[in-house]
Amino acid sequence: LKRGGILRTTWQSRLFVLTGEALTYFRNVEDKVRSAPAGLIPLSSVTDVVISPDQLEFEMNVDVAGSS
Repeated sequence: LKRGGILRTTWQSRLFVLTGEALTYFRNVEDKVRSAPAGLIPLSSVTDVVISPDQLEFEMNVDVAGSS
């Protein structure tokens, strides 16, 4: 996982929910039922999606400046 140019080597499970407008994520299943998402990526801000050759991973490029 890479964020802000820093390579993370520890992985944490997250529950992701894809809707027509956004990719939201929660720390676990219980959080999905009880609370707001831990984060949200508006699909309108996604500029590119790259899928790995084995199709087990993907990378989303996001236009942060253009998102609100």
